[in-house]
Amino acid sequence: MNSEALQKKAQEEVEHLLPQLERDLSLPNGFCSHLLYGDDWSFIIKTHALIETAVTYSMTRLVSTPALVPFFETLALNGRTSKLRVLECLTQIESPFRRFVKQLSRLRNLLVHDIKLTTFSLRNHVHGLPPSELQEWIQAFADTSDDKKRVPGLTRYRDGLFMLAPKEMILLTTKFWLARLYLGVQLQLSEMLEGLQKLSEEK
Repeated sequence: MNSEALQKKAQEEVEHLLPQLERDLSLPNGFCSHLLYGDDWSFIIKTHALIETAVTYSMTRLVSTPALVPFFETLALNGRTSKLRVLECLTQIESPFRRFVKQLSRLRNLLVHDIKLTTFSLRNHVHGLPPSELQEWIQAFADTSDDKKRVPGLTRYRDGLFMLAPKEMILLTTKFWLARLYLGVQLQLSEMLEGLQKLSEEK
C-alpha cells in the first residue's frame, strides 16, 4: 500500500485504530482524546511523550528484537541519531510526519525546562507568532499532506481554524499520525508474515 493509500485509510479508521494502539501501549481507554482537557503545558508534554512512545513501539514491533528496546529508549525522538531516523530505516515515513515531530519536539523542549511556563497558552502563543513562523506551525500541526496544489479557500479555512483552536487542531493531527503509524506497522507485519508463509509453502 502506497503512502497516499495509507494516509487515506488511517484517516478513515482513526477512531477504530486509536483504541487498539492505546491497549498495545497499556494506556487507559480514551487517553488520546482526554489530552484535550488538561492545561496547554501538560498537553504538549504528554503529546510529545505519546508520539515518542508510539515511535518506540513501532520500531520494536518491526525489528522483533526485545533486546534492542533499552537501546531504542536511550535515543532522542528527533535529530541526526534518533528514534525517528531508525524508524525511517524500517518503514515508510512521510515528510509531513517528520515536520510534525520536529516542530512538536521544538515546542516541548521550549516548555519542559522552565517551570514558569506551566501557564503557557497555545492560543496566546500562536497569536503572537510572526507570519513566517506561524505558517511553519500551521504546516506542521494542521497539515498532513505535501500536496502543493491547494484550494485557496480551503487553506484559509484551515488557517482560520488553527488560529481559533490550535490545541484541538494539534490533537486531531496527533491522532491522525498515531493511526497512520499503527496502521503502517500492522500492514507491514502482515506482509512479512505472508511472505514467510509463502516461503514455507515453497519448501
